[in-house]
Amino acid sequence: MANLDLVFEPNLSRLKKLLLFPLVLFWAGLGQAQEAPILLVGPKLLPRLLQSIEGAKEKVVIQTYVFRLGKNSSSSTRQLLKALEQAAKRGVTVEIYLEQESGHKSDLNRENRKIARRLEAAGGKVKFDRPERRSHAKTAVIDGRSCMVGSHNLTDSALRFNFEASLWLESESVCQELETEIKKAFQ
Repeated sequence: MANLDLVFEPNLSRLKKLLLFPLVLFWAGLGQAQEAPILLVGPKLLPRLLQSIEGAKEKVVIQTYVFRLGKNSSSSTRQLLKALEQAAKRGVTVEIYLEQESGHKSDLNRENRKIARRLEAAGGKVKFDRPERRSHAKTAVIDGRSCMVGSHNLTDSALRFNFEASLWLESESVCQELETEIKKAFQ
């Protein structure tokens, strides 16, 4: 373990924070949330996320490891991308934070860059993680008051078929802290 600590020491504290943050968020949110956290398992996340993006007035911030468009026009991820594009076009600030691997030809990079081009064309802002670091959190913050932390990547399999679990909170203080942490992680 000592050898790994030497290799990963500069990023170890950040990694610990990223791993512990969902737990802290959950427990902090229990005391401060205006409503009880909602557990969204499997396909239950998509309707909540779509409704929140469509109702956003000011800002949508999403961080995910991968955002992969489904093959058919009615796929979950195409619905989500369309909602984000429409939000940006109606003046909502849309910020997406995506993973980037060091290999430029990776499938992950190809998929995430495809999403980035579409969102930027609609007026959204996209930021990629540094290739030497991995960002694996899946989060969303809507208008600084509603937020989600969980395991759902933005892929059709994650949003429709996989066993994924995410918590949805209505808490201004927790959601704003989450947004701050997302931005810090991508500096």
